[in-house]
Amino acid sequence: MLFFSHASLLWWAVPLALATVVLALLQRRRGVVLPWSSGVLCAALLLLCLALADPHYETTEHSADIVALVDVSDSVDGSLGDALVDSLRRYEDAGNHVSVLPFAHSAAPYAIPLRDIDSFSALKNSWNRLDPGETNFEVTLDQALRLGAAEVLLASDGYQTKGDALVYLDSHPLLKVHPLVPPHLQQPSEVRIEQLHVPLLAPAQKAVPIRVSVTNRSEREARATLQVFHDKEKVHDAPLNLGARENQVVIVQSDPAQEGIKEIRAVLEFPDGDFSPSSAIAYLSSEQRERILLINGGKDDERLLKGALEDQGFRVQSITSSGGGLVLPDLKQVSVIVLNNVPANAFARSALGAIASHVKNGGGLVMIGGDRSFGLGGYIGTEVAAILPVELVPPQTEKKRLNVAVQLVLDKSRSMATDQRIEFAKEAAKAVVDKLKDDDYVGVIGFDVAPFNALDMDRLSRIRPRAYERIDRLFPTKSTNLLPALDEARRALVKADAGRKHMIVLTDGKIPDSGPYYLEFVRQVRLYGITVSTVLVGAEGDDGLLKSMAEVGGGGFYQTSDPRSLPRIFLSDLQVSTGEKTLREQQEFLVRRSGGREASTSIVSFPPVRGYVQTRPRPDAQLELVTMSKDKAEPLLASWDVGKGRSIAYTSDANGRWSSYWASWPKFHLFWSEILEAAQGTERSEGKDIKFDLRYYLESGELKLDTTLYTKGAVASVSAAVTPPSGGVTEALFTEVARGRFVAALKEPKAGKYEVTLQVDGQLLTPIAFHLPGDLFGEKRGGGIDAALLHGIAAQSGGIVNPNPDQVSGVGRETIQRTALAPWILLLVGVLLLCSILVREVGPFLAFRRI
Repeated sequence: MLFFSHASLLWWAVPLALATVVLALLQRRRGVVLPWSSGVLCAALLLLCLALADPHYETTEHSADIVALVDVSDSVDGSLGDALVDSLRRYEDAGNHVSVLPFAHSAAPYAIPLRDIDSFSALKNSWNRLDPGETNFEVTLDQALRLGAAEVLLASDGYQTKGDALVYLDSHPLLKVHPLVPPHLQQPSEVRIEQLHVPLLAPAQKAVPIRVSVTNRSEREARATLQVFHDKEKVHDAPLNLGARENQVVIVQSDPAQEGIKEIRAVLEFPDGDFSPSSAIAYLSSEQRERILLINGGKDDERLLKGALEDQGFRVQSITSSGGGLVLPDLKQVSVIVLNNVPANAFARSALGAIASHVKNGGGLVMIGGDRSFGLGGYIGTEVAAILPVELVPPQTEKKRLNVAVQLVLDKSRSMATDQRIEFAKEAAKAVVDKLKDDDYVGVIGFDVAPFNALDMDRLSRIRPRAYERIDRLFPTKSTNLLPALDEARRALVKADAGRKHMIVLTDGKIPDSGPYYLEFVRQVRLYGITVSTVLVGAEGDDGLLKSMAEVGGGGFYQTSDPRSLPRIFLSDLQVSTGEKTLREQQEFLVRRSGGREASTSIVSFPPVRGYVQTRPRPDAQLELVTMSKDKAEPLLASWDVGKGRSIAYTSDANGRWSSYWASWPKFHLFWSEILEAAQGTERSEGKDIKFDLRYYLESGELKLDTTLYTKGAVASVSAAVTPPSGGVTEALFTEVARGRFVAALKEPKAGKYEVTLQVDGQLLTPIAFHLPGDLFGEKRGGGIDAALLHGIAAQSGGIVNPNPDQVSGVGRETIQRTALAPWILLLVGVLLLCSILVREVGPFLAFRRI
């Protein structure tokens, strides 16, 4: 039917319509020639008034609101509950709106839409406070009447432990009840899950055994499928065959990736339908790995360490500095902060003080070296410097004894013309020339299909005047062939009379003949004492090969999509020869244990490092590893306690520049995992070190919590924060009944999930959870469906067992569907105006062509 939301606006259309008629009469009777566009304009205004009146069609759809009472007591196991919930969906598929009212000992205060329910298990978990240890139809039917329902569906196994449904319906004849009775689930379950045994705790990133005991009480063989879920992850799915009167125990492993308290659910199903399904639930608490805040000075610093920590199971939040003003995230959930070659001026003003406070209050700090760390990073005199286990040395420049030879191998293929890459590569080469000293050596080789010696390797004092002009001779052409250029660079470096020799390879393209040849070539180059760094500009190149070349070559790998950053990258790579006194570099330094009392790592032998930042050990700190050189031994790894926290300093880097031997070391991941574990403050680690066991049982109407603590010393107090199925938090105080054994009692226990967090002498232990089954309160699983009671409820109330959707009236609902016409009218206005423009502009041109 057609309606107008603003019908009064239609009066504006009347004068417009009259004006249109008058114009038409004038044109016809008096021969007045009016522009065609005048009529179009009047019609467009008329239609616009019509659109503003908001015309629309309205159609009415009729449906019903149906209330379904769903039993979430413990006698209804997951398989039966899922079947009952699924049977409700056909009523919604018929166009009705089904609302679910969960019930057990009591009924929910309101109904929830069926479409919001994912599974019976999720519904039951969200309504644990209804006390699933009992079933009371009487209070549930009364709640349905209070909500205004005159006709309801009943999804239940029919077993009631409180109240009397038939007596209630006899006195309340206005309520009609339609029970749902799945025919294949009516018989008691002769094959069922007898017990689901799950440990209370699982170590972080470790799997623990889950034991499922299944019993066949029948006189015939049973073929079933057993599925076990750890939260939503399926950890077991296999057939299970049981002989008559046989019991089997199936052992499966939990999901080691899970963290926190998660549900373990075992489901036993029978493909041939000979037996009713069976299920059981329990809870497993998996310890959480500590959250690590990794702050990096650059992407190159992040690339190795982040992956190593994640591989060891740490939860890593990685931040890379992009200049100054770095703001720290919330540190409350952070266990250890890692400063990975990041300078002090990268942080906002208050950040360094916040880091120091975090450590003193129980957190951990690890500072890793590099050319932007410790004294080189501007930390001297800061709050962070005060909590480090080493004293920082001010950077001082001095002439190094060893000169260097640098060979640049630059891609000059045709693709280097993109984004002026070749021009910025030239600028990077010139920056290297400017950086090096007169007694250093430099050479520049360009390559496309063949190498081109733009600047022959020689001492800078001899070639500096003509270096710029020679570098400018590079221009992009042809395709890419790197290997001949590398061989030419090797020969030039071998001849150079320098104490240190380094090659930087820059390319932007995919190397056509990439393979084992390049890596073998780099290994041979290393025998001559030559290190190799690689730079990839753009995202199209073979980054895997270039990374491997840099790792084997003992250099660094750099990638950038901005060619303008090439000069900075080249100069950063050349920091190996800047001459900082606090930046100690040579071919390699041996690493040895210092013989201290404590150790942050269990590893006893280590690869050499190629550089480190010079520091001095503090008298009260634990010096764990030192670097050995001809001069003396200097700190590599040191640690100490700061307030309730711990601080660790590692003066070499973790990005592969100085730690190239470490990057390929099989124990690289283990080393950093142990360092991060050792950095956890005592405030956080003491609670984790207390091992305990908790048993629970009903005694004299109370729930007993019986815990055993495995500690070396005496315990003064034990308490627990307990979250029962009804919600809220209850404090439980424990009494010591024997050495190391403590017992607490909770009154008025109910079936369902309990969460317990123990506190021992102020230290919080890992939270755990357990499920108190309903059969302790009279709710027995595996009994099938009490079809007699459900049929009696239907007969007493005038309902129907398993009714069709059209047999359930529910509460009538009218839904009005509205179709707006205004958009179509506005589209027509646009078409008319467009036609008017075309007639006005194109018409004279067509008339001229006809003449």
